[in-house]
Amino acid sequence: MKINKIKILCLNVPLKKPYRSLAQNKEAMSGQIKNIFTKKSVGFITSRREVLLIIECDNGVNGFGEVVEEPLYGGENIDQICQSLLNYKFFLLGEDPLNIKKIIHKIEKTKNISNYALAAITTALMDITGKHMEMPIYDVLGGKVRNYVYVDYVIPIDEPEKCAQEAVNALKNGFTNIVQKIGLNPENDVETIKQIRENVGWKIKLAVDANQGYSKQTAINTIKKFERYEIEYFEQPIHASDIEGLSLITKKSSILIAADESLKTIENAKKLIEKKAANMFVIEYAKNGGIHNSIKIAEFAESEGIPCRHGGSWQLGVGVGLAAHLVYAIKNFTIPFNDLNGPLAVKNDIIKSGLVYKKNKLELSKKPGLGIELNEKIVDEYKYKDIL
Repeated sequence: MKINKIKILCLNVPLKKPYRSLAQNKEAMSGQIKNIFTKKSVGFITSRREVLLIIECDNGVNGFGEVVEEPLYGGENIDQICQSLLNYKFFLLGEDPLNIKKIIHKIEKTKNISNYALAAITTALMDITGKHMEMPIYDVLGGKVRNYVYVDYVIPIDEPEKCAQEAVNALKNGFTNIVQKIGLNPENDVETIKQIRENVGWKIKLAVDANQGYSKQTAINTIKKFERYEIEYFEQPIHASDIEGLSLITKKSSILIAADESLKTIENAKKLIEKKAANMFVIEYAKNGGIHNSIKIAEFAESEGIPCRHGGSWQLGVGVGLAAHLVYAIKNFTIPFNDLNGPLAVKNDIIKSGLVYKKNKLELSKKPGLGIELNEKIVDEYKYKDIL
């Protein structure tokens, strides 16, 4: 079996409703450590741009990979991801797709490695491997350690009363783990959490994610105000590069501090643990360079007593499927907040089957590989560029 063709498709995927998100300003992009968000840097997202990779083999077996453009989270835009995939195609064509480590090694020897391109490639190769072995990916990885994945509900930044109402609706729909996005205005953030608790009580587990939005001192002060509301964890309170600041916050906090944007590589993981800069890791297969690197980080974290959850950037069924296989198979994903809700946020998913949502739980099929069936009609509808 040899790889004889790759296809790179660029998709623009409409969301069911606009999503209010923090976006970094120029000072943040230059790496200055300060409160980096202003009212002007908050916008409404109405669609997401994604890359769908299809690797075809000479025996008719295909593998699928998917990543979402997230330049201010993972540092790569869609053009950069596609260019990297074009560069890496020479490591794929004519190669046995089961030689995944060999292919990864070739890619990692290049300069300026694209974690997102590597993630798309390894997802597709694992899909092919599972199909070849007639096993789901979680069995290829050694078997499942859980039968479903807990999925959280993420509430965007908004007025406190609107966030509280969304939490009420989420609970009615069966979600018991909620992540509230914060980071723009500390006073508003505290009021939001207060109103959520007043409206849903303690029937839910509640976490917050600042996406690097606070200064060090603001984070420390705000954590004290959050304590009364039983917050499960506080994710990425300050800029990703300020490890010393994260260390100080972790030391002073009674709430678990989760590292996300600060955690891209195994080297990052080692430094965070060395500096005691987090009590918890957020792994995201694309940000971390694919399933193999994600496993390295998760297992290293387990050896150091650091639990993990899987983050997300509204991947569709292909990407969510890969992430779910990862959580199924790797023991250290013990935090029941997994951002595998992308298919619920879009008008139509790009897969016909393979994922089953049961309120706040996600179950995978037992079919080989990713276990999904692509919806080619929806792919064609969303496609705005075909690279190969």
